Amino acid sequence: MRAPSGISSRVSPAHGPRAPLLALALLALCVLCAHAALAKAGEGHIVLLTVAEGPNDTELGGGTADLYLQVRPGSGAIFIDSFPLTRLDTQGSVRYANQIACDFLQEDCAQYDFFYTIRANSAIVGGPSAGAAISVLTVAVLDGQKVDAKTAITGTINSGGIIGPVGGIPQKVAGAKAVGITRVLIPALSSVANVTRPNATGSGAPLADIPPESGDVASLSDGGMRVSLVGTLEDALAAVTGKNYTRDLPPVQEPPEYAQKMREIAQDICARTALLRSQAEARGLAYNDTSNYTSRIAAIPSSRDYSRASMCFSSNIELNTLLLGNSTQAQLRLARTQLLAQSRSLEKDVRARNVSTITDLETYAIVMERLIEAQQLLAKSDPVSPDPSGLAYAQERLTSATSWSVFFGIPGKQVELDPAYLRRACLAKIGEAEERISYVGLYSDALAATPRDTLADAYRLSDTEPVLCIFIASKAKAQANLVSSALFIDESNIAGLLQEKLHAGDIVIRKQARKGFFPLLGYSYAQYAQDLSAQQPLSALTFSEYSLELSNLDLYFPQRTGYRLSPAVLEGVELFLLGSLFGASVAFFVLRHASRPASRTPPRKKR
Repeated sequence: MRAPSGISSRVSPAHGPRAPLLALALLALCVLCAHAALAKAGEGHIVLLTVAEGPNDTELGGGTADLYLQVRPGSGAIFIDSFPLTRLDTQGSVRYANQIACDFLQEDCAQYDFFYTIRANSAIVGGPSAGAAISVLTVAVLDGQKVDAKTAITGTINSGGIIGPVGGIPQKVAGAKAVGITRVLIPALSSVANVTRPNATGSGAPLADIPPESGDVASLSDGGMRVSLVGTLEDALAAVTGKNYTRDLPPVQEPPEYAQKMREIAQDICARTALLRSQAEARGLAYNDTSNYTSRIAAIPSSRDYSRASMCFSSNIELNTLLLGNSTQAQLRLARTQLLAQSRSLEKDVRARNVSTITDLETYAIVMERLIEAQQLLAKSDPVSPDPSGLAYAQERLTSATSWSVFFGIPGKQVELDPAYLRRACLAKIGEAEERISYVGLYSDALAATPRDTLADAYRLSDTEPVLCIFIASKAKAQANLVSSALFIDESNIAGLLQEKLHAGDIVIRKQARKGFFPLLGYSYAQYAQDLSAQQPLSALTFSEYSLELSNLDLYFPQRTGYRLSPAVLEGVELFLLGSLFGASVAFFVLRHASRPASRTPPRKKR
């Protein structure tokens, strides 16, 4: 097509073919710069407090180390670069502290790689006392917060974000003071001071400086040095970053369906207690209630149905063992045959259930756990001469499983039940438990034995029962968490640790309620732990750990949720978009200028 008269169709040689290339180069440069900003998701630094070790593990004095962290987009790998060398327990602490931080932010850390670098003056950096600092730094970097360079923290990190006690605090405070640190955070559960929460309100306790009468650590709180107590990760983050991570969460309202069904379970199991007791009396058998179940059941408030059901269940085992122990071999063989038939019928019924909500999944897990346990006991029993105690336990487990079946069908949030996804989640939970058990094993193989046996059951169920595998692996992890939490706890601080665990579990349950889920098992175990706290604090600690681990099972089931990036990555995305927009603008300007037709200059007149 011919150009209109008076306008040239020729591009000016001055702009030529180099102009588009220049524009593309500028665009590529901007994109590369923005991509570089995106590739660096965040970094930070915190001071670690150490104790130099002499011959025969004697403590010589306090020192410091530097911990650096870089977070980049990746696949969830954790890299540790240390000089001097770190001990194995330090490497385990890094991994666990990283997991606690990710759980705290509810962040999918599988999309990042973490690069931890430790530089120290001491010969070896070791021990779990850096756990709290590692979690604090990891949260700060992921959340784009700046760490106060004049504040240091020492303490282990435990499930629920609880900061546990460590040794060598006076030496560490002195070492911090020597390098210009002005504030040291130490665990509230340390032997120098036992600070407990008055109640579980869903809010963190305020930071407290150690009063002068608290002993030798407080004597170091002079010359500009402050020593403060912190009980949780929220407390520590408030001191180190200045950001308040405490969430005001409303109390959990017990669903009426839960209250009704749990009351039915308690009435069913406790009615059986009365029946077994009357049968023993009718046969003239004396029941030696050595555990005082009768008085303990009577002392439980009527509103605490799960605790009443649990106490009645324990009493039923003793009563039924008494009855079966005074039965003939023919009667025992008949009881075994009937229990096997009952277990098969219940299994068929459970597998036919429509499992579509989190409550259904929890009900399925707890019913199948009891059912499988009973079946295993019956399979091991001698068909000719069954053991009365084994039969009694199997019968009560089946009775309990039948009672818990009433929770099937309670309205709740729907979940997608995909077997392949559930098996991956099962293996992921097994991996978490393995890591915690390995960490405990560094200190004592004997202490790791119970969670290791529990985890073996989860492995056996991983192919056939992925939901139950997650449930059992969660228990194994909780058992390992309990051991690691109590490793450095003085006996006088058990009550304080239990209170912190209950508080942490309460927060998790409130968060679940805000998301529209009611953690059936977590809520029940938390109530039971509270009722056990006065007379059986160690058992209460066990159930508080179960509550923590089993209150967020929704994380392991597929749900349609939006993809969320951390603030650090979002900042990189913003830079990427701005760089791309700038490059596109420059390219548009250059190309438009290059394509502008050259104006025809009238020839000069000759003189």
